[in-house]
Amino acid sequence: MNFLILWDKQIFDWIVMVGGNPQLQAFCEAIAKPKYLLSIAFIYWLFYFKIHKKGALLLLAAVVFNLAFGDFMVNFLKYAVGRPRPGVVLGLYYNPAAFAWPSAHAFNSMSFAILIYLWSLRRITIFIFFSFLIGMARVISNYHFPLDVISGWILGTFWAYLQYHVGQWFVEKR
Repeated sequence: MNFLILWDKQIFDWIVMVGGNPQLQAFCEAIAKPKYLLSIAFIYWLFYFKIHKKGALLLLAAVVFNLAFGDFMVNFLKYAVGRPRPGVVLGLYYNPAAFAWPSAHAFNSMSFAILIYLWSLRRITIFIFFSFLIGMARVISNYHFPLDVISGWILGTFWAYLQYHVGQWFVEKR
């Protein structure tokens, strides 16, 4: 386990050294805001609703469930593990209530992207790209170590697949 944490910190140091200029950090801070991903997703949802009303409503229910219970689950894990954020470790800021593992931004954006991918008729993948972009932005902005983000992506993917299959089961039973 110590090897993983050491590797994680070395990768973090390399990423921050390569991408640590103020303009890139400001850009990363901006793109990691949920309002941008949600705005694009809402526009997509409106078009999807015109094509497939029932599927769009199921997707909306899954996203609401995802945001409510997924965020609760991630915060529970954050407090259970208690891994400090890199900015706290480096002394850039101090917030004793802010924990890093797993990344909620990575979890929510990936579960959101996978839900859209699974529920959509055309298998839209652009949201998966945005999830990767958001995750990398969280590392460059000193909010997370790489393993925090990777774990968030993996947990978000599993969570989305679970929601999708439960939703499919529910639809078939009705």
